[in-house]
Amino acid sequence: MEVLLVSYFSKEITYGKGRMGYLMKYLPKDTHFALLATDFNHREKRYYEESQKPLVSENGVENHYIHIKSYKKNLSFRRIWSNIEFGRGVKKFLNDTSTDYDLIYCIVPSASGVLGCRNYLKTHKTKLVVDVMVLLPESLLPIIGDNALTRLILRPWFWISGKAYKTAHFITGE
Repeated sequence: MEVLLVSYFSKEITYGKGRMGYLMKYLPKDTHFALLATDFNHREKRYYEESQKPLVSENGVENHYIHIKSYKKNLSFRRIWSNIEFGRGVKKFLNDTSTDYDLIYCIVPSASGVLGCRNYLKTHKTKLVVDVMVLLPESLLPIIGDNALTRLILRPWFWISGKAYKTAHFITGE
């Protein structure tokens, strides 16, 4: 079984820990895992050093990295652009890969990563699981105010999220 784990934030997976680590623990032992993540440390707001980006993890996970724009603020146009780049990078990776994945497990945010999988799903018998960690942009409304102007500004983001959820074969979350 071939499984691709797509995450905007994770750079490594520890067997048996965290969402993707537990998935590794409960799928058959002969499952081959690959991780597709960004080369940007979102917590520290800097790029990972080459030594921090292993091509194969200690647990045998094959790692692939997408270069995205850096950003300083979590709510900014640069952050939005980095999400768009991530979606494009996921699409390019899947278009270029020779691996026939049986399952793609995509953590949200970023919904653009899910949309990057859409073309691949049309031409392969791959199942897509979307794991929602944070419901965006819905969770922003109490913080920035739920009014007509806010909803107008966030409309494209609502549309992208809706498309992403409709693409999934299965949706999970906390």
